[in-house]
Amino acid sequence: MSTTSYLFEQVDDSLLDERNRYSVALIDSTGQAPQNLGEVEVENPFDFDVSRFLPNVEVFDLPKFIEVAGDILEDAQKREGIVADERVKLKSAFPDEDVSRWGEEVIIWKVINRQPANLNKSGTGRPQRAPRYSYDLRSPSHPNKVIFVESRLIDHVVEFSCFSKNADAANRRALWLERLYITHRWAFKVQGADRFWWKDRGIDTYMTAAGGVKLYQRPLRFFVRLREFNVHAESILKHIEFELSVKNS
Repeated sequence: MSTTSYLFEQVDDSLLDERNRYSVALIDSTGQAPQNLGEVEVENPFDFDVSRFLPNVEVFDLPKFIEVAGDILEDAQKREGIVADERVKLKSAFPDEDVSRWGEEVIIWKVINRQPANLNKSGTGRPQRAPRYSYDLRSPSHPNKVIFVESRLIDHVVEFSCFSKNADAANRRALWLERLYITHRWAFKVQGADRFWWKDRGIDTYMTAAGGVKLYQRPLRFFVRLREFNVHAESILKHIEFELSVKNS
């Protein structure tokens, strides 16, 4: 299923091409067009740079947050000189197959909680359940539309669990990952996160995976507040009525 929302009717790009020039003529009382025709360049009054309205090139939602978390993890290991085959990967779910294909360690993420942001001073109440007006703009691509952008804040608790075949290695990886994301808080903020901090570390556990491999788990939980956007449009001209009459001379 396509994830594209078609909000506007199609407008032929040729109608908005500023390179087009149109002939303008004055018609005299006899209905004849005089010979003095001139070319007039049509300038689009809605042609402006809308990039200043955008918080980022791509909206920083939950999938983008996970993508950035994986990029930070990959970049840190690359800078430490770890070869690609030995780098710890970030996965969305624990694999059912033999874990040996993922190496000695793996980091699994999952969402613990997702809810409307609590906007009172203590962060315990007044949830933002409905989107609010953020800004509006007009696009030269859709001259008969005003585009309204609404946003809402959503709080998340995301867990990153470090799994390893060795308990000491799992402990070291959990401390390493905790410090990594705390020191790279700025990276999440620059990308568009409204809030980000380390929440806590969960109980150390172990489990037996497929193939009888014992894995030690060290869960870390982070809080992130993200701003998600809704876009809708309203027509400027919704009805045009022409009144025709005949004038007797």
